[in-house]
Amino acid sequence: MSFPSFSGMISLSFLLDPSDFKELMSSLGVFFVRIDKVEEEPIMSLEALVAAYEIYWEKLLKKEKMEPSFLKRNFQLALVTHLDAINFLPIKIAKVKEPVVMMRPRPDRGLEVLYPRIFQEAGTGLIHKTFPPGKFSNTDLFQRIQRFLRKHTLPQKESPLRLGLNITP
Repeated sequence: MSFPSFSGMISLSFLLDPSDFKELMSSLGVFFVRIDKVEEEPIMSLEALVAAYEIYWEKLLKKEKMEPSFLKRNFQLALVTHLDAINFLPIKIAKVKEPVVMMRPRPDRGLEVLYPRIFQEAGTGLIHKTFPPGKFSNTDLFQRIQRFLRKHTLPQKESPLRLGLNITP
């Protein structure tokens, strides 16, 4: 079985307080899928994601070190508008079939979402641009996240991380 390729990733890094994070994730109306690893339950609920973020936030405020396994399990996710974008393999691994918004923890603090500019189909090798929106539903999803972050965060000097309006640097 072959899998698609992605390149030209656009990255948005952010740190929101828990209420803004919940507002963002709730507003998207998406599925949160753990991909590329064996998982009994590859789909994560919004409630579980928000609860994990609240734990993350508390540890961040106390300047406690987070376990990398906790971060990876809870924040390394594909955000998709429909589950047709995911292949659920019988060996309990989920793989992407088309462009998806990837979320992952940043090494220092905060999260980042990534989206490819270019997508190469598995099997056929056909190459597609993901922009402008219309061909791939997750392109619009990425742009909705982008708009939310522009409205609810501020850029930081000498850092790609955008901080929520309720956070002091």
